[in-house]
Amino acid sequence: MDEKELTPVEAFYVRVMRKNAKEKVRQVVKRWRFLGLDFKYEWRSKHNGWGRFGGGWQIEAGFQWSGRTLILNFFVFSIRISKPRREE
Repeated sequence: MDEKELTPVEAFYVRVMRKNAKEKVRQVVKRWRFLGLDFKYEWRSKHNGWGRFGGGWQIEAGFQWSGRTLILNFFVFSIRISKPRREE
């Protein structure tokens, strides 16, 4: 498929994916379980084409809550705390 056949949005996504594959973007992901909760620490390089938090966002502060999961965003890294579902 020729890049000229893509829409501008599709061509942008292809360029970002190629750039990330070429540059081997650095990231750190650590997972652990404590007090029955799952924790995930995630940091991505500012050179990631999608941004540290996806969608082009490089800096983000705040939290997101969704029933079983709390995501804490600390400007350049995030911590996700999840309560696993009970196995029946």
